[in-house]
Amino acid sequence: MGKHFKLTFKTKPYIVKYLQFVYGNPISLDISDYTGFVISSLLEKNVYPDRNKKCIQSGIHKLTTDCTIQLPPSWLNHYRYGVDLSEKKTIYLNRLLELEFKQKLVLFVQIKLIKEPRYKGYEKALMDFCDMYKINVPEDITFEAIKQMEYRYRPVVVNNFQKFIQPQFVQGELSF
Repeated sequence: MGKHFKLTFKTKPYIVKYLQFVYGNPISLDISDYTGFVISSLLEKNVYPDRNKKCIQSGIHKLTTDCTIQLPPSWLNHYRYGVDLSEKKTIYLNRLLELEFKQKLVLFVQIKLIKEPRYKGYEKALMDFCDMYKINVPEDITFEAIKQMEYRYRPVVVNNFQKFIQPQFVQGELSF
């Protein structure tokens, strides 16, 4: 069987490139990593393969690219881990990976904009992010889509960051 077993699931092209940049090519995960831990919890043993064929189809058709990750064979020795990822759990995994991608995008752009003026550096920051992760802008994702993604997710990241760094005083007690 080799050193690792492979798991393939559908995702978007820019998510594959993001994972390859973060975890290497081929993508290798283990239980000590956050993403590996989440994937291990989503794996299941497909005892009745035809039972869940009526799975939700909202979203699975948008996932066009195969992503193959390598997982340690020790996972196969544990009873709780299977080797299958259902369509429903594939959608959940993609949502998680896309949120992680958006968070890194917003933080990268905000850090870049500290160094350069807002209107001159915004497009350059988005393109630098795409270049860093080797995302082909017209093929993998359009520039407008990544710009809109950053714009829509920015308030969430900024709000979460402000909650984290600014303690609130509630009736004389310090609470985070």
